[in-house]
Amino acid sequence: MSFKDKFTSESVQRGIIVASFCLILLFLLSFVVDEVIMPSFVGLGDEKVVPDVSDINIEVAKQTLEEQGFGWRISSEEFSPTHPPLTVIKQQPLAGLVVKSGRIVELVISKGSEFSVVEDLRGFTLRQAKLRLMEDGFEVGLITYDFDESLPPEVVIRTYPAAMAEVERGTPVDLVVNIRKGTELVLVPDFIGLDFGSVKEELSEHGLVLGDVDYVEDETVLPETILSQSLVPGMEVLQDTEISFTVSRIPEEM
Repeated sequence: MSFKDKFTSESVQRGIIVASFCLILLFLLSFVVDEVIMPSFVGLGDEKVVPDVSDINIEVAKQTLEEQGFGWRISSEEFSPTHPPLTVIKQQPLAGLVVKSGRIVELVISKGSEFSVVEDLRGFTLRQAKLRLMEDGFEVGLITYDFDESLPPEVVIRTYPAAMAEVERGTPVDLVVNIRKGTELVLVPDFIGLDFGSVKEELSEHGLVLGDVDYVEDETVLPETILSQSLVPGMEVLQDTEISFTVSRIPEEM
């Protein structure tokens, strides 16, 4: 090979190497611009300040967030004596932070005070009283009867706890219902510890009707022993009122 041919060949090879290097460098530069530099510039115009939606009703909070380009999610509900029910207690991210548009804002919602006042239900029908108690967050407790000539029959005379008492939500509230004059009441016996078979046969003699029966394993007493009853012994109820029992049974073999 002549010197001229050798020089020409080496020049071509160097040209190919330089061209390849330039192509690689161009590719890397394009990648950096597309994946790093441009997203940074674009992202600068896509950030927003998180609005303050604390201490307001959840519906207003949701509308505010959506109008300003944010999503929302209720993360939890908590009792709060200082926040009315369905108001926002806390938010995350906090108000005032700069975040990406469309960010989900987590909201903690108030369930209201853990305590509530027992409403004065005197004069309410039994059905109305039960509904009001459940709406106020209470359980319906025992239903007992008494006579009050100043009220019509079958309405509530009083409650236990008494009206206007502040008690914890979920507390059972007993209702005393007015009976018609001359209505016969029966006294609930104490059946706990007795044989269920015998009690069942004699239940009608006490003016009561058998309700639900739950069996539980208990090795400390004989099978078919009454462990608990739904009506409190000594209370007066209307004749033919249902009474339920929890009864012992032999533990099942493994």
